[in-house]
Amino acid sequence: MQILKAVHKIADHSLLSQRTKKIDVFLVIAAICTAVNGALRINIFISLGFYGIFYSFTARRLWIPAAILWIMQYVGFALFVVFRGFPSPVSLALGIATTPSLINLFVLGLVTGSLSFGGAYTAIPFVQVEAVLKGGWLPQSVFIDCIAIGNILPAPLVIFATFVGFQGGLKEGLGNAFAGAVIITLGMFFPCFLFTIAGHSLLEKLVRNKLLSTFFDGLCGAVVGVIAIIAVQILQSSVQGRPKSDMQAAQTGPAAVLYMLALAVLYKFTNKWTPLVLLACGAIAGQFLFV
Repeated sequence: MQILKAVHKIADHSLLSQRTKKIDVFLVIAAICTAVNGALRINIFISLGFYGIFYSFTARRLWIPAAILWIMQYVGFALFVVFRGFPSPVSLALGIATTPSLINLFVLGLVTGSLSFGGAYTAIPFVQVEAVLKGGWLPQSVFIDCIAIGNILPAPLVIFATFVGFQGGLKEGLGNAFAGAVIITLGMFFPCFLFTIAGHSLLEKLVRNKLLSTFFDGLCGAVVGVIAIIAVQILQSSVQGRPKSDMQAAQTGPAAVLYMLALAVLYKFTNKWTPLVLLACGAIAGQFLFV
């Protein structure tokens, strides 16, 4: 729910033209097409870079290069499908965490922290594909629980990785679980501190550079699409999952209703305690409806 709401909140400023302060249609196109690309399993980092370049062209009224670039992305995708087949769900994976060893968890956190654009939201699919799909050592349901816990704590959402590390190390005992939680958290936050402290002056110059500023604007617009497709995928997994029986399949409807009610409450009441109250109510409702 928090992720779906974040799409709205981030879009409020990420899809505005820096010049006119109004909705920029090309940033909206970047967001929508990035979400479509995510559904097509096109690597999200390719889409982010692509729409940064695309918006750089449109901001300078280079319509023909922008149109050619936009068309070529789907021509390239079509050729890939013809010769290599439809992209695998693990196409985003680098294979850096096939097992939840401490060194693998640290590298997973380090790479994820380095590739996080727009906050922890873009880190979610990368951790998911490495731990859930490629590595197979973390069940999808547990991964969603990690995100839920990260949403209700008074900490950045990226803290969900701490619980991923804990679950990964839990197979080797409680001590290893706590070590895994600490290790992946250190890896996740290290790039943030490094970029902020060591590269602050360089980052300031890059942001103020006129040539690169439009690239970053396009990238921010594309991030909205990334977060949107993440929210939809998590919603699908949370509500539907993989029913194994008629009883589990019948629970999909009540789960969807609970989701919509909780989302409405989240929009209506913006108090900081709202997520905690929703979590408690959801836990109680789950005991009566699904246990």
